[in-house]
Amino acid sequence: MSFNVFQCYSETSDRNQFEKTVEQLGHYATTSLNNARDIKVMLSFLTEVHILEPVDPPFPTTRTQQRMWERKVDQHMDRVDNYKQNKYTLYSIALGQCSPVMKAKLKSMQNFAAIAQAHNIVELLKCIKSVSCRFDNRIYFLEALINAKSAFYCIKQNP
Repeated sequence: MSFNVFQCYSETSDRNQFEKTVEQLGHYATTSLNNARDIKVMLSFLTEVHILEPVDPPFPTTRTQQRMWERKVDQHMDRVDNYKQNKYTLYSIALGQCSPVMKAKLKSMQNFAAIAQAHNIVELLKCIKSVSCRFDNRIYFLEALINAKSAFYCIKQNP
């Protein structure tokens, strides 16, 4: 992951650090994991991907149509299994890419035990984003959003 780490807001001056690290996670997924197209979508939108089941063939069917449908079902099951395994792998990698301060903040969150038990990469990344972008749940949501936007637009570019 070449120096891409999830850090708290106060640990870094790079305000795009979260996006860069998630982008590197996506790059790792496409180069190292099987069937990572669903993972790329999940990382882009930070939502679970729902893989649609194949539609049953109309009956009566020919043997060829039946065999084609069975193959689609097999491919669907492989895709679902790969997606679950890839999420589990990315959870471990993402948690390993967190700085010690970030890990401490994550572990102090109320829902972290459930996230850790389920190895829920989507919720983990949402929590990391909230910490790295300084969304504090003790302040008003819109105030936190305005603070994050103003910090983003006040970024100084290095020549």
